[in-house]
Amino acid sequence: MRCAVRRAPLDYGRQNANVALSVVDPVNPYHYVGVQGVIVDVTTTGADAHIDKLALRYMGAAKYPNRAPGEVRELFIIEPTHVKVQG
Repeated sequence: MRCAVRRAPLDYGRQNANVALSVVDPVNPYHYVGVQGVIVDVTTTGADAHIDKLALRYMGAAKYPNRAPGEVRELFIIEPTHVKVQG
């Protein structure tokens, strides 16, 4: 699982490797997926391409438009330990 994190402190994933992620369906809040896991790697390789891909999919923009000067993006690679799906 790949997860891009921008607003968290840069060292957060190195201090605490346990993470939880929830995604809720905006149409039906009773449909969701929750993932608990452990960060197994943190890398900058491919992070800019990843946010550009998300910007294209969700914003229709070829490049992520909210990039800040000097911004360094990181990808946190998560090994799932528990997954819950509802709906």
